[in-house]
Amino acid sequence: MEFMFADKEQAIDMCTEYARAMPQFDAANIDQLVRAPFVADEFDVEKTKAFAAELCKVDKLNVYLRSKSFEGKTDQTDEWFKTKYVVEDLSEDLKKRLQNPSCDVSEKKLDLPPANTLIPKSFDLLGKDEARSQRPILLKKWPDCTDLWYKKDDKFGRPKEMASMQLYTNDCLFG
Repeated sequence: MEFMFADKEQAIDMCTEYARAMPQFDAANIDQLVRAPFVADEFDVEKTKAFAAELCKVDKLNVYLRSKSFEGKTDQTDEWFKTKYVVEDLSEDLKKRLQNPSCDVSEKKLDLPPANTLIPKSFDLLGKDEARSQRPILLKKWPDCTDLWYKKDDKFGRPKEMASMQLYTNDCLFG
């Protein structure tokens, strides 16, 4: 989908992108250079397991915590951003619990996520509709809140979308 309806890029940007990717290819698979970023043909189980095993190594784990409650408990300051921080090793008890987790999973179920209903099934374009192409139409207006507008744009001649949203809330003390 992304490949089929990709926007035209500047030639120099495309050349740079392909030149940067070329060392990953050889004479046998250079014909996949353009296609490779968009398609995954193979699933290597062993490589995936090895990668997952690396991610699970406690000795390679970094935990970052940020809180105002750490004020006064830091002993270092970042050179560039002047951020105060402290570096501590994980306790042996925590390492053991991470390596051998014990939690009741009898009620839990590991499963695939639900089907994504937002993936298009058809890329057929709707016909031109002059009434909806000329000016935006107000679909819904909420009192003291926001407006929902729609304007059909049929100048591209291929499937595209653009969604724009601004949210204003008092929940974060921004007024």
